[in-house]
Amino acid sequence: MSLAFYCTHEAVPMHYFEAMQVFSHIYGLPLLVTGLQGQAFVSRYVASLGLPADTDAVLAEEVPDDAVPAEEAPAEEAGVPDKDPCGTDEKYCVPDKEPALACKDPGLACIEFPGVVRAFPMIAGEARKAAEEDCELVRRNPALMNDRNMLKRHLYKTLSDVYGYKSPWGVLTGVRPTKVVHKLIAQGFTEAQAEAHLRDFYCCSEGKIRLCMDTFRNQRHMLGYRGKDCGLYVAFPFCPSICSYCTFGSSPIERYRNKVDAYKALLLRELELSAELLSGRYNVKYIYVGGGTPTAVPANVLREVLGKVSELFDTDSLVEYSVEAGRPDSIDAEKLEIIRNAGARRISINPQSMNAKTLELVGRRHTPEDIVEKVKLAKSMGFANVNMDVIAGLPGETPEDFRETMKQVIGLDPEGITVHTLSLKRASQLAKNESVKTLIDVENAGRMADLSREMTVNAGYEPFYMYRQKNCIGNNENVSYCKKGFESPYNVHIMDEDLTIVGVGAGAVTKIVSDGGAGIRRFFNAKSPDEYMRSFDVVVARKREALGDEKDPASAF
Repeated sequence: MSLAFYCTHEAVPMHYFEAMQVFSHIYGLPLLVTGLQGQAFVSRYVASLGLPADTDAVLAEEVPDDAVPAEEAPAEEAGVPDKDPCGTDEKYCVPDKEPALACKDPGLACIEFPGVVRAFPMIAGEARKAAEEDCELVRRNPALMNDRNMLKRHLYKTLSDVYGYKSPWGVLTGVRPTKVVHKLIAQGFTEAQAEAHLRDFYCCSEGKIRLCMDTFRNQRHMLGYRGKDCGLYVAFPFCPSICSYCTFGSSPIERYRNKVDAYKALLLRELELSAELLSGRYNVKYIYVGGGTPTAVPANVLREVLGKVSELFDTDSLVEYSVEAGRPDSIDAEKLEIIRNAGARRISINPQSMNAKTLELVGRRHTPEDIVEKVKLAKSMGFANVNMDVIAGLPGETPEDFRETMKQVIGLDPEGITVHTLSLKRASQLAKNESVKTLIDVENAGRMADLSREMTVNAGYEPFYMYRQKNCIGNNENVSYCKKGFESPYNVHIMDEDLTIVGVGAGAVTKIVSDGGAGIRRFFNAKSPDEYMRSFDVVVARKREALGDEKDPASAF
């Protein structure tokens, strides 16, 4: 038994053949190329690999002996329509010495499964269905013929039928789903057409389409290339302890207690250098202090760094000034006062769960009661924009546990709630702990994500930014909800990549956006505090070179 790639058109895109190679590998079947343009296609494929023209390649000049002859594969049995779905009005069954059930359209319907339709009727049926839909999409938009997303779509729909799994985001695999909508609208799509594209082309579920479109509508007024306006990110790569699910650039503060002052000294130097290079060229309009956990450092270090930020930049003219206050076990009244006096208007206090057992399991050294106490303290000190982070899908938690977390968080009346779906990162402690991993329920994570949307929206919050991560369980997403008027434009811009952001400190990334938003270059500081301190001279030299180029600040990256 074999798979046959029937080639009747010399311009059949190469990635269609690559799709067939995937199926060939999955089912352990030989893949043969045949059809009137088969030899020309093989020559083109060999050339694309950079191989000599005389490289041996198998070309099926006639139907293999193990293929199912046309007369033995009735259309009804194989799931083949009476009419060619591509609209050629020609039957799939073609003359002798050509594979059975081959479509004569040069579109995706050329990929059929002659020779295996009886052995794998599900594959043949779904492949045919996908072919019909793909042909219609290509007819409406011929540019899609060479879009690799067509390959993803075809593979996804076929394998979904075989394995019985449908991803909530379909074939949309990128980090920024709303950016797809932004681009479609910029191309002239209406919102209704953009929704239809998410449904028909990307195969997204109705729930994710609604989430994506609602998020787009709520952030639309904040979008757009900001030219000479920019953001500043200040990194404190320390935490009270490392959570088992985390791989962010953070280190236990106890291990670095004797090095914090050395790190602070270099951080202040990089802030001064950044201010020097930005002066007269960019206007800092957004400041975000993150980590790690900025409040993990001693109060005097936090005071000195935030004081330097206030000294170097005009904090009165900022659109946003946010500080990740972080974990309740590192927050106290003195540090909150330092943050408030520095001019920060938005802080995050992040419980992740209100379940004491879960907090202990993932390595967080605080209780639900600590969270309640610190949120109330922040509000009593005048913080009018408090965000709280929670995680859906933590090990051992049920939807009812998560419902209780959401109920308690909403009861604290924060201005924003960010709901992350657990991402099982390869380098995390959690990913290496097989016994704890068994407590993770993928289906429950999806229910929790849906539950969070229902509860936040019912409580008066709306989604304003969203992103996805690799290895996010259940293929779900991270969404930030807020009450109207309490959005974080910085987070919207960092996701849409329309704002230059200068990163300062270990693990920080400088992103230079140029050419009206079309050009993006990135510069990464060393991730660990030790490496950052060792390589600081290199950091300075490269940042000076990059931000010092008046012609194109992106050119040095």
